[in-house]
Amino acid sequence: MKVEILYKGKVIGRSDLQPVDPPMGVAAGPFEATLDYDPLLRAYVIDGDDNDVDSKALSARSADFGTIVCAGVSI
Repeated sequence: MKVEILYKGKVIGRSDLQPVDPPMGVAAGPFEATLDYDPLLRAYVIDGDDNDVDSKALSARSADFGTIVCAGVSI
């Protein structure tokens, strides 16, 4: 499923999600950043180090299904 990844409503990237753990409802895919993406502000892990990210500010949406209801989005 092709989705846009948003941070506080602004599109910061896109991904083509595939199921990786269907019983748990987990999907993943490669992240393609837009010019609005700043990894220092929005990535959960940078070079193996944890990064303080506002998890409620990240969301995903699909052109076909609208906002994806999920427990979390991480980059």
